[in-house]
Amino acid sequence: MKLKMKAQKKIILFSSALVLVALVAVGSTMAYLQSSTPRTANNFVAPVADIQINENSSSFQFDSNLTTIKKVRIQNVKNTNQSVPVYIRVKLVPIWRHASTGEGTGIPVTGLTYGYGTDGANSNPISPWVYHQADGYYYYKTPVAPDNYTNYLIGKVTVTQAANQPDCDLEVQVIADSIQADGKMANGDSAAKNAWGVDPATLTN
Repeated sequence: MKLKMKAQKKIILFSSALVLVALVAVGSTMAYLQSSTPRTANNFVAPVADIQINENSSSFQFDSNLTTIKKVRIQNVKNTNQSVPVYIRVKLVPIWRHASTGEGTGIPVTGLTYGYGTDGANSNPISPWVYHQADGYYYYKTPVAPDNYTNYLIGKVTVTQAANQPDCDLEVQVIADSIQADGKMANGDSAAKNAWGVDPATLTN
């Protein structure tokens, strides 16, 4: 049996909505004043948020104990000078697939455990990673600066012998989201709280 990792990322540019609103407001104001004042160009540069899922490999072989070393962390990629600190969350979605065709089996994944931290020696996420049971996401409590990484979320994956499926491979999809850490809504909520319904900074294990 092999472990296959499939990485997906979703980026929420909360700032884009703010920039759009700002541009509309400026345009309306300029249209109202243009009869008495010269038109002034206002250029807004949107902050940039981009993340990359960092793994030690994309395909893994289980040992005799049905354990494999699997290290996952997330990078806030610095693409431009407009890159910004972001909050990050991750969901791990396990799927049994037929080894011969790669198609999903529909069999629920049970008996799967993750070893947390760099060496996978911990049974619970290591702060600043926090698991939020209500939505199944792991949240990174502290903003990640551009060009920096989170700590490793997991370091190994183990399946019990009883739960192992013959002629199947286990795929674990790593789904990562990011959202800019700076800025507040009119009601005082952070961008993360507004988009995710959760403020990562306030979560505890």
